[in-house]
Amino acid sequence: GGGTIDMGIVSLGGIVDSKTIRFGGSDINNALLRYVRECFGVIVSDETILDIKHTLGTAIAPLEDAEYAFQGRDMMNGLGR
Repeated sequence: GGGTIDMGIVSLGGIVDSKTIRFGGSDINNALLRYVRECFGVIVSDETILDIKHTLGTAIAPLEDAEYAFQGRDMMNGLGR
């Protein structure tokens, strides 16, 4: 689910070990929301956070830097940015 990561080790067609960690997609979403607020002073929608995560998220370091443009609401004056 959004709050867990399930993993397992498979060997010779059988599960050797498995584990569930209480950390998941919702934790990543919340971290992204905080980052955008703190670094850019902007509040964005949940849909924008999901799009950022799906567009830029990677388990390995990318070969080149990526850019992502987004819109949000300025935390100080409430206007769109």
